[in-house]
Amino acid sequence: MQMTPCELLCSQHPECWDPGQSCLEQCQSLYADGCEQETDAFLLCFLGVLGPGCEFPEDACFNEEQAYNQCLSSSDCQTDFCDEFQDGCDCFGECFGTPLQEQCFFTFGPDGGPPPPPVSCDCFVNGEFLGSCQLDELVCDLDAGCCKFFFLEG
Repeated sequence: MQMTPCELLCSQHPECWDPGQSCLEQCQSLYADGCEQETDAFLLCFLGVLGPGCEFPEDACFNEEQAYNQCLSSSDCQTDFCDEFQDGCDCFGECFGTPLQEQCFFTFGPDGGPPPPPVSCDCFVNGEFLGSCQLDELVCDLDAGCCKFFFLEG
């Protein structure tokens, strides 16, 4: 029996999900009615490029991610506002009525300089921490930020 993309992702990278919740449930929440093919394609691509520390290369899976987001854009997902400040930004919005938040901030190495990647983001759904991701530059937008993989719930 062939494993689903979520079963593959959870069996190979369980550490990339919130340990307080079921990996499979979190992954399956990314699916929305009518977007199953796009979600499968994005998750399989994501699985192929996900690094050992849950790193996701910024431009990896661009076409799959674009198709996935375009399919979901007809859903009830939106960015309400972003607060930018000197060390980063906080963005707030909702998807399918569920509150979302992305907190991004510059990280610094032991010598005070930025380590690669220089921006880290914490991702929250309904006030609950879901995971973190990294960016090479600060992006203050839920749709363009690195947390969107965690956010889209159906």
